Amino acid sequence: MIDPQIERKLIEIMRIIDENDKPIGARAIADELYSRGYNIGERAVRYHLSILDERGFTEKHGYSGRTITVKGKGELGEALIGDRLGFVSTWI
Repeated sequence: MIDPQIERKLIEIMRIIDENDKPIGARAIADELYSRGYNIGERAVRYHLSILDERGFTEKHGYSGRTITVKGKGELGEALIGDRLGFVSTWI
């Protein structure tokens, strides 16, 4: 089982990729993560992207970057539902 903090970063990376219409690279992802409050470098983003590739959630397009797969969109949707349920239970 992977650390929940790593899972959170993986989900946030998938969100960033999903928000882009075209492939996005590790540098741009790292910059966007930084603007969202995550202190993670380009090298660490590449590591997380390799995990997402292995799971089949993202697809590499050479030097252009990565896009999210159908499987990744499904996983992202489930993660967002989990986030909402967690928020509601915390609120209650």
